[in-house]
Amino acid sequence: MEELWLLKITLPQGCPDRYRVKLEGLADGIGMAISSYENDQKQWVVEILSNDRLESKIPIFKEYLDTNAIDQYHIESEPLPEKDWVKESEEILAPFTIGRFFVYGSFYRGKIPVKFLPLRIDAGLAFGTGRHETTAGCLKMMQIFRNKRKYKFQKILDLGCGSGILAMGAARLWNDAYVLAVDLDYEALDVTRENLKVNNLVGKINVRWSNGYGSWVKKRGPFDLVVANILARPISKMSYGLAKNLAPQGFAILSGLLTSQEDFVERSHNRHNLVVVERLRMGEWSILVVRHGSRPSQEIIVDQSEMPVDNKRDVEKDADMLIDAFKYINKINQD
Repeated sequence: MEELWLLKITLPQGCPDRYRVKLEGLADGIGMAISSYENDQKQWVVEILSNDRLESKIPIFKEYLDTNAIDQYHIESEPLPEKDWVKESEEILAPFTIGRFFVYGSFYRGKIPVKFLPLRIDAGLAFGTGRHETTAGCLKMMQIFRNKRKYKFQKILDLGCGSGILAMGAARLWNDAYVLAVDLDYEALDVTRENLKVNNLVGKINVRWSNGYGSWVKKRGPFDLVVANILARPISKMSYGLAKNLAPQGFAILSGLLTSQEDFVERSHNRHNLVVVERLRMGEWSILVVRHGSRPSQEIIVDQSEMPVDNKRDVEKDADMLIDAFKYINKINQD
């Protein structure tokens, strides 16, 4: 088996995100996979996986960082430890449950547990495997609406669908509902459509390109359930669009924000007569439920149970790296 190498660039704490983005651009074409994540010390780390030794590429990154007066960065190149990548991938991407959802990848060869709702999702190009608190929290909240409160939503929107996992979860819970999944990333839409095929949900979900609450959303709205797992700032900027496309008695599940960003997101929605009626906090992440109204509820749900992982950044990063490595090694073996 051919040896694999890892070049790791660690930026100093507090370094602006634009430098991480630029490093990813410089790394493009150098290796077979690029991954970036924030470590426990709140430092951005960029990793490049390659089948070649990468010491000769270090000056490229040093020159850029030195030119921009970035101090206290660290660059190292080392061989990736020999592992059984298939076994490693299967362990990290092992099936898990979120309430009644049974989430698994293509590696899984076992049976789907009785009375569970299956969702087959692989780590890949689009965000959303269910392992991150933001995604898991949305799936949890949807189940609360369906199973505990018996809501029968007829029109559901997944805004910024990524892998399509939330749209698919909604289609599993409300089999007769019209479900629209939109994203502005064409690659994400391709991933969603592929996931619909392997989950036997083609025809159950309408997948369309849309920049926020665009024409397709307006044509099919208003929606009695909107799920948006994006980031705090874009969610806040689109609060007016949500107010216009949410049915009078509808609910929106907003995710992708830290607990420290709750007030910022809440204020932006209050300006459009949307109030927070429920909060689900999972670790440092929050999921807010909003609806039309004039007085917010003080109800708070604190729930850290059933999470499949503790460190979402590392697991998402490891999963992506493992998938890329496994695909590459498998190609070598076939050749």
